[in-house]
Amino acid sequence: MKEISFIKDKRKYLHGVVLAFAALAAGLFLYFYFFYHGQADGTVMVEIPKNATGREIGEMLEKKGVIRSAAVFRAMLLATGNGKALKSGYYTFRRGSTVAETIADLKNGKEEVVKITVPEGFTAVQIADVLQKA
Repeated sequence: MKEISFIKDKRKYLHGVVLAFAALAAGLFLYFYFFYHGQADGTVMVEIPKNATGREIGEMLEKKGVIRSAAVFRAMLLATGNGKALKSGYYTFRRGSTVAETIADLKNGKEEVVKITVPEGFTAVQIADVLQKA
C-alpha cells in the first residue's frame, strides 16, 4: 500500500513541475508577443518573397531586427492559424516591433509602395536605370 501511495505522490510532483513549466513558457510567450519591443532604433525594409514559409519569414525578420524571436513568431502563426494569410511584398517595419504588430502588417498586406515616374521618350536602358535607383 505504501508503494502505491509513493507512486501517486511522484505523479503529483511531476504534474506540478510540468504545470509550472507550461505556465512559465506561456508567460514568456505572451511577454514577447504583446509587450517586448526590443531596441526600437529606426526602420528597416524587408522583402517577403512569394511562397516564403513562416519559418523563413520569421528568420528574416529576426535577422533584420524587426522581431526578437523567430520561434515565437512561428508559434504565434501556428496558434492563430495565420501562416497562410501572410502576404508577400516589400514592407517597412519599425525595429523592435511586437510579433502581433508584425503579423498584422503581413496579414493585411501593409506593404511599402514605391512610386516611379518614367518620363516620356525614355529608352529601356534609361527606364532600367530609374527602376534600379528607386
